[in-house]
Amino acid sequence: MYLDNENLQEANQRFLSTLKDGESIGRDAVIIYAKGQYAIFDLDEYTLITMDLSDEAKQRLGKLMKKSIEEKKLIAESEAD
Repeated sequence: MYLDNENLQEANQRFLSTLKDGESIGRDAVIIYAKGQYAIFDLDEYTLITMDLSDEAKQRLGKLMKKSIEEKKLIAESEAD
């Protein structure tokens, strides 16, 4: 989810406020958003779900996570300049 990119901080805040108002999410919640739907998981529950994925799905998820981490680093570096 890239709501924190491209000047969308306000939309991100509204989204998270709405979630907090309607759901009981904790500090370590994982929010999954796809195709207009979202799900909220406890970090431990999400970890267990990902452990049950097929090897191919784990590899795809790993690639997506690495890409996300790299994009966040680039954004942080550009904001630091």
